[in-house]
Amino acid sequence: MIDAGALHATVKLGADAHTSALYWLTSSEQAQALLLNHESLRKQISEGALNHIIASGKNAGKSALFWLAHTEMGCMVLAADNSALIGMINRETLLSKAETGAYAGTSALFFLVANDDGRQIILKHPSLLNKISKEELNRVINSGAQTGRSV
Repeated sequence: MIDAGALHATVKLGADAHTSALYWLTSSEQAQALLLNHESLRKQISEGALNHIIASGKNAGKSALFWLAHTEMGCMVLAADNSALIGMINRETLLSKAETGAYAGTSALFFLVANDDGRQIILKHPSLLNKISKEELNRVINSGAQTGRSV
């Protein structure tokens, strides 16, 4: 079994620097299914690990929250356990924008509003609404595959 220390430990060097096992467990639907089906793994997710924003490199601006917000399966993980993870979401991570690649300019908020499950999460948790600024709602993405779109 993976313990919390191993789940949250970050890679120090190389192309995947600043990422953790949790980051990679949230980055694909197949891995998200592991989180959804194993409550013991979800219970080990800390607020700091969920909100850890990658500072540099090819994953800069992304977080575990970014990937969970990205898919229906990820939204199910967020909503599991009486929405315990949703209560951990901070404003900075919700609004943090991916800096490079196809997802450049997008945020966890962008993906939450882009799918039905994500919109339901926002509607059921007014605390998330309080973390969204007028500026962020009106920000137009100016790079990446979503250029020209906004929240």
